[in-house]
Amino acid sequence: MKIPYDEAAAIKISLSDSTKIYDENGGETTNLQDLLNSLVPKGLEELQPTSTIHTFDKPAFIKTHDARFQRMKIKAIKVLISKKLTTMEYQLKAEDFVGYILKNVIEGTEKTIPKRLLEK
Repeated sequence: MKIPYDEAAAIKISLSDSTKIYDENGGETTNLQDLLNSLVPKGLEELQPTSTIHTFDKPAFIKTHDARFQRMKIKAIKVLISKKLTTMEYQLKAEDFVGYILKNVIEGTEKTIPKRLLEK
């Protein structure tokens, strides 16, 4: 038997990196971004798409934006994680660098002298 979908009765939640995860007493335990970051293997090696499941060992909840159900219990989070290494190359022009930095140690102030002013 197929149950018709009733959009008006549906519970609406929105998740983002800053979504907080709470314990059964309403205390914040972590947020979604920190939890997902903890699931990514450390190191610089690449990782092909890998399905990972984090099962909560204690009751965990997220808040909804629905007055009927102010929080929703979550038992686990399943994510697909991958890592790809990229090489980025930067080119710095030395002519923009400061020639000298004069520091007044008594007053704690600094003054920079651009390199172009020293070359005259």
